Amino acid sequence: MSDEVFERTLYWLGEFQRDGAQGNVNLHHFGESTLHPKFVEWVDRITDIVPEARVSSNGVGVTREMIRGMRDAGLTALSLSIHRPEVVKKVAEMCQDEGLVCDFASGPLSAPHNWAGQVEGRNSEWAKTYECHFLEIQEVVILADGRLATCCIDAEGIVPLGTVWDDLRKVDLKPFSLCLKCHHQVPERLFPDWRAKLEEVPVCQP
Repeated sequence: MSDEVFERTLYWLGEFQRDGAQGNVNLHHFGESTLHPKFVEWVDRITDIVPEARVSSNGVGVTREMIRGMRDAGLTALSLSIHRPEVVKKVAEMCQDEGLVCDFASGPLSAPHNWAGQVEGRNSEWAKTYECHFLEIQEVVILADGRLATCCIDAEGIVPLGTVWDDLRKVDLKPFSLCLKCHHQVPERLFPDWRAKLEEVPVCQP
């Protein structure tokens, strides 16, 4: 993410925070956020605006110095993804030593899924038992280039929702093609006939 995209993202965080609609922010999507050279600096600036900020990490490359920086910057919690148990154990111990809250994202073990059919594998039954909060509360993902993505499953931003330079208050999230195979459920009380309307949702072709 460039400085320009980050600054515009901060603008929208501030706008939604003032509206009472932005209580937290997740600083991850696909990839490893902690690799960004300005990650700790940007956490510090984000937490000046939003009271709760979390990041999910595989722990690889996370050092004691970084943990201290994240703690001092106001990161609420570091969520460790259990892909490399030996790494997670080491990072969790450093977090405990340095006073940074950490928890564990055990999904790869306890509730594996296939990223809505984008990778090989199948969805566990447990993974399919909860509704998509992106659709439920109209939460968007801001990609590194400033485009908006519908949810955490959409790595490429295949539905053209706009960019951070548009008016994010006018964004209207709807179910789209990946919802058909996603491990999350579409909240049908909000979108009762969503399958029939999928053809109305424009999708960028690769």
